Amino acid sequence: AASRRIIPISLNLSFNKNNTIKDIYTTNELVTIIIPIPTQAKNRRIEIYRMHGAQVEPLPDNAESKNEDGEYVEIGSEYITLHVKKFSVYSITYIGPTRPAATNSGGGASSTATEQTMLKQSLLTLKPSLDNSSIYYTTDGTTPTASSTKYERPIIITKDITLKTIEIGKTSSIVKTINIKAEPNTVRLKDNANTTRYIRPKSENMFAPDEIATRYDIVEALYNLTEFGKKGEIASNLPDVKDDINEAVAYFQSANIIDGFEDGSFKGEQGLTRAQFVKIAASILNLELKDEKSEFNDVNGHWAENYIAAFAKLGYLKGYDDGTFKPDQQMTRAEFVVIVNRIIKVVAISYAQKFTDLSSEHWAYNDIMSVHNSN
Repeated sequence: AASRRIIPISLNLSFNKNNTIKDIYTTNELVTIIIPIPTQAKNRRIEIYRMHGAQVEPLPDNAESKNEDGEYVEIGSEYITLHVKKFSVYSITYIGPTRPAATNSGGGASSTATEQTMLKQSLLTLKPSLDNSSIYYTTDGTTPTASSTKYERPIIITKDITLKTIEIGKTSSIVKTINIKAEPNTVRLKDNANTTRYIRPKSENMFAPDEIATRYDIVEALYNLTEFGKKGEIASNLPDVKDDINEAVAYFQSANIIDGFEDGSFKGEQGLTRAQFVKIAASILNLELKDEKSEFNDVNGHWAENYIAAFAKLGYLKGYDDGTFKPDQQMTRAEFVVIVNRIIKVVAISYAQKFTDLSSEHWAYNDIMSVHNSN
């Protein structure tokens, strides 16, 4: 794979003595410096970077796009002409045929590129290699500068990215490119799922069976019932996720089971529709869908029709007495427990009454109490 090579050059008038500089003169308040292109960089795409103090920046490669100081470079077939105002440390970078190891010449910038595969939602930690230096980065493939995002906390890897970092110290800098592939996780039901107390009551004496099952309720319960193919240090990137449920949300994100809303939020206190839950459960079960009609009279043409039809065929869904499923109705805690119990094959039996808001006459009483009395 191609990667960027770097040739640090410290421009100094004394270099005229050994032909590193072909010519140098002043015009229009700019110093013009003509440098022969090094043999190894010829016939390759070249970029010029300058470090001045703590600033590392690319120089525009034509007069029309000169920087605010009026500086730019011209790249020919044999020579590079720099039109600059300051003597600094410059780097000629070019695309090389192999990936080099990181180098640092004690002044100027060095560059390296690596490939890395990480579990989706993993935390990427960056550590400075230079004393008294700071790391700045971009994730969109653009060249980082001291004006880019400063690294202050681990980066959550949510998708494939090209991470470019620049480490800026007092006298030198290191430029790195990391092509990161975000690998999705796998998930399955635990072998002991049907003996697991997977959902918590609302309090010691209340279960709230007819309240809406919140996204937090559902994620926590499903997390107790599942196991993931890969473990690691991960986190959710959704800013409104509570700390005590963050890991569970992150793992389901890592397996592409759930995600946030378009505004970047999770809205954990909100509920899920019956159709949304069926899709989540089907994804956990890795259910193979077929194009088939549902037995319910209100889901024909619905976006979740195939999921609902598959679950009904397996006996997981019963619907209402009027033949409907009500796919866009929010799911209650009792409905959630009953459907999950069918999936994990819990044998519902009667237990002594425990919760003041759950009568033994409630339609889901045995299912709820069977889960509550599990291990």
